[in-house]
Amino acid sequence: MIDIISKKDGPREEDVRLKTLIKNNQRTITALADRLSQGNYSRSRQPVAPKPAPETSSKFYYRLSTPSQETTKPYIRISINGKVTIVDENSRKQLHHIGDIRRYVLNEKFILATKENNFFKPLADDIADELLQFDQIELTADYTEDQLKEDISKKLGFE
Repeated sequence: MIDIISKKDGPREEDVRLKTLIKNNQRTITALADRLSQGNYSRSRQPVAPKPAPETSSKFYYRLSTPSQETTKPYIRISINGKVTIVDENSRKQLHHIGDIRRYVLNEKFILATKENNFFKPLADDIADELLQFDQIELTADYTEDQLKEDISKKLGFE
């Protein structure tokens, strides 16, 4: 046998009693809330006055140190995780991602950031053509990261 319980129209008796209790004791509840929150409860319930509109003026503000092409001093940076990038010395911002140094079990290789090497954002063609000789070059005790950095800098004309 199945008992069907249908919802009665209107609020439940418990809800009506609870709303009446809260309504009759609102002053006491507000006083307790203010005491516990050190008056912040009543302050938070008050309407907030609108902020005045900012004054418009005809003053122009200029940055004193606007970066320009003349002040860009690029250099090659190899990070701890093997990313090889061109970075601006003045602003410390990355200009180009050249490639990665991938560490394998027995050796390390420099991988140029090209479409053929499955990089998400490949290097610009003009820079990639200049650095194509360094693609897949193996780093050993004779040819270190510092030497790779120097050779790339010389090839791109940073020194």
